[in-house]
Amino acid sequence: MKNLIKILKIEERNPYADPDKCNDGGGYFQPLITFEYNGKIGTIDDASCGDFGRRYFIEFGNKYYNYDGISYPIIEETNFTEEDYQFIDTFNKMFWKYRIYHK
Repeated sequence: MKNLIKILKIEERNPYADPDKCNDGGGYFQPLITFEYNGKIGTIDDASCGDFGRRYFIEFGNKYYNYDGISYPIIEETNFTEEDYQFIDTFNKMFWKYRIYHK
């Protein structure tokens, strides 16, 4: 089916991930999520740090979105354009936690 996102793999990269320590204790969940959309592969690289803030990088084809809410000021970079609206809308509905903000 077109315009659907399929999760291919989720890998936890933090060997110390622990739900009892995921806010301030270093046990943050930091998955690498591999997905497919219309035959193209993409990834979500989550490097968030619990109560310290969110940090994630999305790559899809030759496009990317970088959100760093840990830094001050918040860093937000992308090369997605309005032409990518169909993908962004579908992505944001499925991965609301890793929302792509666009202007």
